[in-house]
Amino acid sequence: MHPAIRTVARFGLSMLPSELSLSVRHRERHGRWPDLHSPKTFNEKVLYFKLHERNPLLPTLIDKILVKDWVRKKLGDSWVTPTLWWGKELPDRSQRNWPMPYVIKANHGSKWNVFVFDRVSDWAGIEADCKTWVTSRWHPELHEWAYGLIDPNLLVEPYNGTRANPAPDCKFYVFGGRVELVHVDIDRFTGHTRKYFDRNWVPQNIQSEFPNDERDLPAPPHLKEMIEGAEELGKGFAFARVDLYDCGRPLFGEMTFYHGSGLCTFNPVSTDLTLGALWPAGDESGRAPRI
Repeated sequence: MHPAIRTVARFGLSMLPSELSLSVRHRERHGRWPDLHSPKTFNEKVLYFKLHERNPLLPTLIDKILVKDWVRKKLGDSWVTPTLWWGKELPDRSQRNWPMPYVIKANHGSKWNVFVFDRVSDWAGIEADCKTWVTSRWHPELHEWAYGLIDPNLLVEPYNGTRANPAPDCKFYVFGGRVELVHVDIDRFTGHTRKYFDRNWVPQNIQSEFPNDERDLPAPPHLKEMIEGAEELGKGFAFARVDLYDCGRPLFGEMTFYHGSGLCTFNPVSTDLTLGALWPAGDESGRAPRI
């Protein structure tokens, strides 16, 4: 689709009533209309969550700056990737002397980032991207309520790994406070693949978005601690995805409650229903049952 047509389509979707807009997106992606009154699949429950959940804690937990203090209080300072700088505008070029590699990102969206591995010879493109990010809302047609309440800022963090050897990005699916599934993103810059595991690191027959990695991937050395940390952060919610790295110690990346924005395609298709069944019964809103 031509970028201009895509922009118009997104604007049109953002103007529709939320339930209709999300239903149209789901129909386009999955080939069927979602049941948003009695959701059963994982994607339907994510959409239901987007429509109904207004937990005031969510904007803090998906803000890539503010969440660090919350993680620090929950798990300790050693889990937190340091912030090298943050603000509304990049500092003067003479002050951009952060140790490489590093990543420049926006705190209020997804995939708004620039990875810097070598000395930057031309900052103009990066500066233009950063200006666009801080003056934009995260895709309003996705109807992800919590992102709209975040004060847009830029931040700079050390990058975990190198261009040739990025640290595996482990994403823990926490249902009702328990890790049930992990997916790992591998070789992000040189041939992105993905692999799924259960909590015991047994490979699962699931493929989504990127090719399945056929290699025998060993468990992270700190898998036990990572599972415990993800469950602590996801406690109190029906579902949360907690992203962690193992860099000699567990490191927090980010967390989200809108995995795939409810548009994630799985192979086999039955995975959508299987994961939906893991959502705590009777609580599609996103909060775990009160004990």
